[in-house]
Amino acid sequence: MIRLSVAGGIGEHGRNCFLIRQSPFTYILDCGLSQDTFDPYPHLDSTEINQADFLIISHCHSDHAGAFLWLRQQGFQKPLLCTRATYELLHLDYDNTIFIDETFPRMKTSLCFPGLEIKWGRSGHCIGSIWLTLATSQSKLLYSGDYYPDSQLYYCDSIDQTDADLAIIDCAYATQTFTAVDWLYQFNKLLERSNHNLLMPVPKNGRGLELAALILSQRLDLKLILDESLFKQYTQLEQNKLWLKPYNLKSSDSLRSVHLIGDPQIQLDKSRQLAEWYLKNGTIILSGTCYKDSYAEQISRQQHVHTLIYPIHPNLTMVKELIKHNHFKKVVLFHSQEIIEI
Repeated sequence: MIRLSVAGGIGEHGRNCFLIRQSPFTYILDCGLSQDTFDPYPHLDSTEINQADFLIISHCHSDHAGAFLWLRQQGFQKPLLCTRATYELLHLDYDNTIFIDETFPRMKTSLCFPGLEIKWGRSGHCIGSIWLTLATSQSKLLYSGDYYPDSQLYYCDSIDQTDADLAIIDCAYATQTFTAVDWLYQFNKLLERSNHNLLMPVPKNGRGLELAALILSQRLDLKLILDESLFKQYTQLEQNKLWLKPYNLKSSDSLRSVHLIGDPQIQLDKSRQLAEWYLKNGTIILSGTCYKDSYAEQISRQQHVHTLIYPIHPNLTMVKELIKHNHFKKVVLFHSQEIIEI
């Protein structure tokens, strides 16, 4: 039997965190932050946190990992399980860490703790991102993390023919049906209507490099400009062959440019100054969710700002396909502001 306590991530876009009691183990899946300034942390008390035998972080994004230091402040000292890439991208310093990708073979069931078998695969969301199954002699759980098998740049190991008593599955784009092809079509239409240079605020880990790869593969007439955080990732492509499909981000010498900055909500002063220039002299494309009261949200309805959401999560149709190809007794969908039931 598996008991699930939702500490965040259902009915909201953020704070993804789940307390699992899967006898004889108790553990936490992810520890994300909410964008709610007054209540940003997972809904866990110190007793629940310290009952956990371990914590798993599926990837580096703040809505899955941003509350780790808060957990530590609540007394958490148990093992952290994540990939080496996730650990490094989060700039963690925590000795009690088990690097899943260096300890357990990918797509192979391995004994983690006595009585607990873990299997992991790449989730196609960003460098270091994974999905997992956790099984005891009595039950099995699947956690998808942010699973996106249609990624243009990141490898994804398919979840297929998997049995689970409980499946916790990302469905962030519950009501959407758009694809990368749809996004590119809208992007090209926008370029036809405007001769401006483009500014695109993107996450520094995940969607940014994928959009760069997609644009350069389709638009040889654009020069790509990457800010320091994204350029650092670009220079490390060779070191991330486990996570990234082969790709050469070679830009053209065109006068017309697309400028990617690794600050999706435009929070930094230098990002705001750049955005203010583009509001007067160019075009801004927002490709993801704008957080409430962020600068990105403030400018989202201005004349030269366009929102073209780029898919990095599954929609409901994709989730139903995933369910059809597996055997889940109970499914819980998360990562969406909508409450969805299958």
